[in-house]
Amino acid sequence: MNLWEKKKLVLICLLVSIGIAITFFQLTYSCDEVEIVNRQQTQALPSPVLVSVYISGAVKKPGIYDVPAGMRSIEAIKLAGGITAEAAIHKVNLAKKCKDGMQIHVPLLVLPKTKQQENKTEDSDYAQEIKVQPLTGKTLSLNRTKLKLSAATARELTKLPGVGPALAQAIIAYRTSKGFSCLEDLLKVPGIGPC
Repeated sequence: MNLWEKKKLVLICLLVSIGIAITFFQLTYSCDEVEIVNRQQTQALPSPVLVSVYISGAVKKPGIYDVPAGMRSIEAIKLAGGITAEAAIHKVNLAKKCKDGMQIHVPLLVLPKTKQQENKTEDSDYAQEIKVQPLTGKTLSLNRTKLKLSAATARELTKLPGVGPALAQAIIAYRTSKGFSCLEDLLKVPGIGPC
């Protein structure tokens, strides 16, 4: 190998070494720069501001909740356990942003009134014509018998045709637990069938 080839080889090795050093320096410098930028971004992010909202109505767990400011109403309702089956969710603005002190009320679903409910009279809690289906399967009409369902005793109920002591107790138990809001509620008592 002559002197010219040796110089060429040394020059190539020197250039490769310089290239490696430059690449290493650039990688180290850019990682430091990225780390500095990430530190600045982390320090610049403020902690979320919490606001108190009152969630009421047809939700599973109504109450006061601390939520991040600007959270949508739908997310706040989820924090309250979600809606119940009777919720009229279409009446709530689910996209509204939460502000401190606001109330999110989910109203109950109101079913349309029947004609009979609209035409209720003062004595609407009197049963004027009820058909009772006793266990024999025979349907009896109780025409002209007036009975105040909200105050009738078991003894008064047993005087009705087709109503025995067990059915009278079932009527009183239903009245005590759920109450009668209309005449059709009587049909929900076990042992009384539809007309």
